[in-house]
Amino acid sequence: MVIRELFEEDAPLLLDLLLRLPATDRYRRFGRPMTDESIDAYVARLAWADSVFLGAFDPLAKLVGLLELADVRNGAEIAVVVDSGARGKGLGKTLMDRALLKAKVRGADRVVLLCQMDNEPMRRLAHSAGLHAHLEGGEVEGTPTLPHGQLMDHTEDAAHHVIGNVSYTGLVTTRAWSDLIETAFNVRRHRHRDAPRAPESAPAGAPPSTTSAAAPARLPGTPRESRRPRVR
Repeated sequence: MVIRELFEEDAPLLLDLLLRLPATDRYRRFGRPMTDESIDAYVARLAWADSVFLGAFDPLAKLVGLLELADVRNGAEIAVVVDSGARGKGLGKTLMDRALLKAKVRGADRVVLLCQMDNEPMRRLAHSAGLHAHLEGGEVEGTPTLPHGQLMDHTEDAAHHVIGNVSYTGLVTTRAWSDLIETAFNVRRHRHRDAPRAPESAPAGAPPSTTSAAAPARLPGTPRESRRPRVR
């Protein structure tokens, strides 16, 4: 998986991932039922300048994981969503680790993760990231206190940023070449299928065809060629 930071021009990718979520995952992510129209409106009003969005991409450059790190008073709030087909591979934990690093270099003192009580996968993710969760108002809140970002943290974050962008570019380029090769193969296959077939050759020892060197057939109604008498 490739992880890189998303920006406003990546909004269509983010929208596509959220729209693929089933109703249960939408409720767990947003804490309420969300229609397609509601998700579209949510993406349209995202505060890109006040939040960090980290996206995880599969080998086909498809966005399959998303973490939002939003600035709140005295800290940052985390929301995570992973496509059902990409779960169970540690992707949520990787996104969480990257988010905690990003929160440190942004100067956040603490990080808050809110999730529904029955969202057991998210609760396990919070525990694995060192978030000591407690129940508040029907939700589980995890709030780790972050140390101030050091030079090493800033260097690591910058390295992740460069590696993520370069790796993503590689995925997109590979997919483009793969699509181009597949298209060329399909075109060639269709041309071969639709091309007229050549006449079959006669088997060895067969008499020559009588029609191959014959004169052109006479059209109906055409008079036969008259024979002139020879002059002695």
